[in-house]
Amino acid sequence: MRFLVVVFLSVVINASLLDFKYIKEANEAYKAGDFNKSIALFNKINPSDEQKLNLANSYYKAKQYKKALELYKSVQKKELEFEKYANMGNTLAHLKKIDEAIKAYEKALKIKEDKDVRFNLELLKKLKRKQKKNQQNKKNQNKKNQDKKNKQQNKQQNQNKNQQNNKQNKQQNQQNKNNQQQNKNKSQEQKDKNQKQQQQNNQQNQEQKKQNEQNKNNNQEQKDKNKQAQKQNKTQQKKEQEKKAKGNKQKQPISQAKLKEEPISDMELRKYNKMLDKRGIKTLLLPLSSKGAKKDEKNINPW
Repeated sequence: MRFLVVVFLSVVINASLLDFKYIKEANEAYKAGDFNKSIALFNKINPSDEQKLNLANSYYKAKQYKKALELYKSVQKKELEFEKYANMGNTLAHLKKIDEAIKAYEKALKIKEDKDVRFNLELLKKLKRKQKKNQQNKKNQNKKNQDKKNKQQNKQQNQNKNQQNNKQNKQQNQQNKNNQQQNKNKSQEQKDKNQKQQQQNNQQNQEQKKQNEQNKNNNQEQKDKNKQAQKQNKTQQKKEQEKKAKGNKQKQPISQAKLKEEPISDMELRKYNKMLDKRGIKTLLLPLSSKGAKKDEKNINPW
C-alpha cells in the first residue's frame, strides 16, 4: 500500500501550539508503528480532512478497517480524492468487498495514473475472475456431488425398493403356496368326502337293489301263491260244479228231447257209458248233434 506523506504546513499555521504538539507526536507514533497511540493523539486535534485522512490511515494500520473506511468516506477535499479512493480500495479489499474495491481503484485511476493502484486493481480483477471461476467450479462440483449423491440415493432407493419388492414377492409366493396347499388339502378332503359319500350311496343303492330284488321275489312268490290259490280255487270250484252237476244228473233223468237239444261232451258220454256198464246194458250209441245238423258218417264214433 502506498501511504501519503501529509504536508502539515497549513495545519501548523492555523493550529494552536498544542495541536502542533499532538500532530508531531501522532506522526512519530505512526512512524514507530504505535498506531493506537497515533489514533489517540489524532483524535485530540480539531478534525480537518488532512487529519481525517491521517487518522484513517492509523485505523487502517491498526487493522480497524471499518473505522478507517468511515473516515476515508468523510474526506471532502478534492485535492485528497486520489488518496481517499486509493486507500478506500485497499480498505475494501481487506473487508473482502471486491466489487466496491475495484470501483474505488477505478475512481482513483481516473484522477491520475498510479502504478501501485493499477497493480492492485488488476490483482483484484484477477482475483475476482479466479473467485468466479472457483465459484463456478464449486457450483459445478456441488452439482456433480449432488448428482452423485442423488444417483447414490436413487440407487439405494432402487435397491431398497427391489429388496422390498423381492420381500413382498417372496411373501406373496409363500402365501400363494400356502393357499395352494390349503386348496389342495381342501380338494383332497372334498374328494375323500365325495368318495365316502359315493361309497355310502353305492352301498345304499346295493341295499336298495337287494331290497328291490327281495321285494320282487316276494311279489313273485305272492303272485305264484295267488296264482296257485286261484288255480286251486278254480279246480275246487270246478270239482264242486262237477260234483253238483253229477248230483243233479243222478237226481233227474235226462230226457231224450234235452239230449237232442244239447250235445253232450266226451266226459259225459264216458260217464254215461260207465253207468250203462253198471246196469249191464250193451249197445251202440250215436253222438247227438244239434237240431237241424246233417249226419256225417265219417264223424260217427262207435261206443
